[in-house]
Amino acid sequence: MGELDVITSQEGTAVRVLARGELDLATADRLERAIADAERRAGGGSLVLDYSGLDFMDSTGLQVLLDADVRAERDGRPLVVVAGDGEARRVLELADALARLTVAEVH
Repeated sequence: MGELDVITSQEGTAVRVLARGELDLATADRLERAIADAERRAGGGSLVLDYSGLDFMDSTGLQVLLDADVRAERDGRPLVVVAGDGEARRVLELADALARLTVAEVH
């Protein structure tokens, strides 16, 4: 079983949730709790989900992201995803989810 580190920070009116490590069925609950807390803290401000530090992500991690996107749309909250160029981007590309999400490009 892999490890997942979750770091939440306030950046102006946005709340950023950075996930690093392995995001799967065994670790998704930790990220879901952090996202729920960040949603409360953000209020109407933006929520940034930074998946660029993930070494592994399965369909559970994708579902956590898509659920957050649905809630953001319902609540009128901007949601930005930082996918990076590694594992998270690969999964999002395979699931054809990039067009649905607002993805920030990191260079």
